[in-house]
Amino acid sequence: MVIVFTATNEFGPDDAYAVPPYWPAMGNAATAPENGQVLDPHTPHSAEGVAKPYSATPEAQTQEKKEKHCSFIIKVVYLVLAVINIVKSVALIAVAVTTAIAIKIFSDEQSGRRVAMIIIAITAAITLSIAIYAIVAVATKKTQRIMIASVVLLVLAIIQAVLMGIATELTDEDEVKLNRALSDSFRLAREDSPRHVKLWNNIQHDLSCCGVYGADDYRNSMVPDIFSPDVPISCCPGYQPDRSALVQEREREACKAKKEYYEVGCRDPIIELYRDTARTVLGVTIILIFFMVTLSVVGMVMVKLCKPKQEEPSEPPPQTSDKPTKPAKV
Repeated sequence: MVIVFTATNEFGPDDAYAVPPYWPAMGNAATAPENGQVLDPHTPHSAEGVAKPYSATPEAQTQEKKEKHCSFIIKVVYLVLAVINIVKSVALIAVAVTTAIAIKIFSDEQSGRRVAMIIIAITAAITLSIAIYAIVAVATKKTQRIMIASVVLLVLAIIQAVLMGIATELTDEDEVKLNRALSDSFRLAREDSPRHVKLWNNIQHDLSCCGVYGADDYRNSMVPDIFSPDVPISCCPGYQPDRSALVQEREREACKAKKEYYEVGCRDPIIELYRDTARTVLGVTIILIFFMVTLSVVGMVMVKLCKPKQEEPSEPPPQTSDKPTKPAKV
C-alpha cells in the first residue's frame, strides 16, 4: 500500500513563493517571532542587519557633562589663585628684604627680627615656586602633584603665620635699642665716618629731618645760641646730591643764615618708618596666607570631587547572529 501525503499551501496558490512577514527582520531579531506574532513594520533596523553599538544612558551623559563643567570652572579658579599667589609672593619678598636691610643699617642688636624677615622672604620665594609648580601640574593633569602642592602650601602658611608675629612686632625694648643705635650712628657721622655721613645725608634728605632729636644736635657748645647750628646741607630743603661741593657749601650758608633748615629730629620719623614697614609686611603676609590656604583648599577639592569617576562599564546588549534563522517547518 502506498500512502501519498499532499502538502497544502496556507498562503494560497498565488502566494506559493511569498516571503513570510518576519523574514526581513530576522537579521535583527534575537529569536524568531512566535506563531501569531506580527512585527511592527515601522521598527527601524540597521542596513547591515546587525545590532546598533551600545551607547551611554542619558543620565550617564549628563553626569559626564557636569564633571567636565566642574573640572573646567575649578581649574580656572585654581589658575587665577595661583597667579595671585605669585604676585603676592613677589610683593612679600620685596617688603621683607627691604625691612631686613633697614634693620641692618643701624645695628645688629635686632638680629632676631632681621632673621625672621629673611625667613619670611625665603618662604615667600618657596610659595612662588610651588604656585608655578601647581600651574604646571594643572596643565599636565597631574593630580598627585596638585595634592602635594596643596599640602606644602598649608605647611608654608603655618610657618609664615608663626614668623609674622616675631618679625612685625615693634616692642618698647626694640625702640630703646633703635634710639641707642641712632645716637651711636649720629656720633660716628659727626666724627666724619664716611659710611655714617652718607647714611645721615640720605636719612635727613629723605625724611625731611635734621639730627636725632632736632637741628640743635649740630650746635657747637662753644657757640652762643643766637647763631644757627652748624647743620649740613642735607638738613636744607635745597639739597641736591648731584651738585658740586662748592655749590653745596654756598647753599648751606644761605640756608643757615635764613634758618630754612629742618627743625624736627629724625628719631620719630625713623621709628614711624619702622612701624609702617612692619605693618606693610604684616598686611602682605596675611593676604598671602589667605590666598595660600584658599589655593590649597581649591586644589584638594579639584583632586577629590572633580576627578572623573571610574565607573564599571555596563554590560552591552547581546550580539545577534548575522545568519538568518530558518523558518519553522509547516
